[in-house]
Amino acid sequence: MILIQPILIAGFALALLVYLRYFRTSLRDRLLVILLFIAGCVVVIDPDLTQRAAEMVGVGRGTDLTFYVFAMGFVFFVVLSYSRASRQYRAITETVRRVAILEAELLARTGTAPAAQQQPGETRD
Repeated sequence: MILIQPILIAGFALALLVYLRYFRTSLRDRLLVILLFIAGCVVVIDPDLTQRAAEMVGVGRGTDLTFYVFAMGFVFFVVLSYSRASRQYRAITETVRRVAILEAELLARTGTAPAAQQQPGETRD
C-alpha cells in the first residue's frame, strides 16, 4: 500500500462521518453515500480496477473513465440543484402571493392594514 492510499481512505471516511452525522437526509440518500464511499475505497485500494473497467467499456484509460463518470455526476448534480432551486422559488412566490391576498382582504374588511414588522437594524420615526 502506497502512502496516498490510507490518506485518501481516511479523507473519504471523514467525509462520510461528517455527512452521516450532520446532514439530515433520507435513508435512500444515506445508502447512496455509503455505496459511493465503498466504491471510492475499492478504487483507491485497487487502482487497476478502473483500467480494467475502462477497457471493458472501450475507454482508453481508467483515469479517463473516472473523469467521464465524474462529469456525468456533476451534470446530474447541477440539473438536480437547479430543479430544487426552481421549486423553492415557485413555493416562495406562491406564499408571498397568498400573504398579499390575505392582507388585501383584511384591509378591505377592516379598513386597516396589518402592522408592518420592523426589520433588524431599522429604526422607527
